[in-house]
Amino acid sequence: MKYKKIIEMILVMSLITSGFVINKSVFASNEVTVNVSSTSGNVGDEVTVSVSLANAPASGITSASFVLEYDQSKLDFVKLAGGEILFDKDKDISAEVIDINAIYDSTYISSHPNIQRGLKILYNDFDQTGDSYIKRNGVLCDLTFKIRSEFSSGEIILRPNTEDSSGTASTSSAPFYTNYTEDIQAVYNSGKIKVPREAGTPTPTSTPSATQTPGSAAASATPAPASNTPISSSANQTTGSEKTNMVQDKKPKLTLEMMLGEPDVTINDKKQLLNANNSKVVPAFGENGAIMPANEISKIIGYVCEWNATEKKIKISSKSRVTEMWIGKKKIVVNGKTKPVSEYPELIDNKPYLPLCMASIAFECIVEWDKQNDQLVIKKY
Repeated sequence: MKYKKIIEMILVMSLITSGFVINKSVFASNEVTVNVSSTSGNVGDEVTVSVSLANAPASGITSASFVLEYDQSKLDFVKLAGGEILFDKDKDISAEVIDINAIYDSTYISSHPNIQRGLKILYNDFDQTGDSYIKRNGVLCDLTFKIRSEFSSGEIILRPNTEDSSGTASTSSAPFYTNYTEDIQAVYNSGKIKVPREAGTPTPTSTPSATQTPGSAAASATPAPASNTPISSSANQTTGSEKTNMVQDKKPKLTLEMMLGEPDVTINDKKQLLNANNSKVVPAFGENGAIMPANEISKIIGYVCEWNATEKKIKISSKSRVTEMWIGKKKIVVNGKTKPVSEYPELIDNKPYLPLCMASIAFECIVEWDKQNDQLVIKKY
């Protein structure tokens, strides 16, 4: 009987262990895989790598935000081109260079050696039709870099990672979402750029890394530049060298330039007051950072802004888009669909003001924030 009980215990433990293995396998199958391809080139060359996704969920990826870490002393970011799996290659994806000197002071930087340096990549399904979500594997985007002259030879690692807003490299949050609110964890595989010592190395060509999913498309050698509509606060509040170094094929139809605390706005090189009846209406620096008056900007762009004081709701409408936001709430509803955001509208002198991330969504435009010069620039294409 003693031996029988021992055997029964072994069998039970085996079943429990097997159950854990099965559960782990099931969990792993729900993780999106991010693969970065590898390439080679000489000093001064522009080289292109692709960022590919594998194991996309059947429900589709609706938004994502992650960082591609690399040594900024060796590479300059040149441009981004949307990949084959995007519904709208121009509007669904954007990227910005992370400038830690503009975000943190020198004391903080020296005490946090693991602060992320590199490129922040943001994906957001612009059309929100359901059919426009990412539901297949393949290339998310192509990234072009220039190898800096200060770098002689060796390997530059391109390491994708979850964004760490704390600057400590110790936090972890889901970088991908389905249905806008349901988390999807990610597995990351790095790529590299190899720079040989010898002169006369052949023209660089992009080759898939060993971790790239079989059957996914290789990076395009000469990707077309993409225009981008940033959809989060960090995507919009760019500063000096932190601005997205994108190449636009066409000029914006409308460009608005404003200075914090100033009542003037320059519209396509022509200056006027934001509010002809009230010179106190100015872009300001609020709890979210730079903010702008919702009603005045709506009128200039040609949208309709409605303010419901009872519900503290801002409603901005165009012919094809209705955007709703609430004072103090980190929520934005576009055509009836809710998006998670990290900021919220504010009220100044009973007038609603929008943070940059919400303004870019509501007005379907690119918003740039030059922190050093306290300047806001809105570009409407």
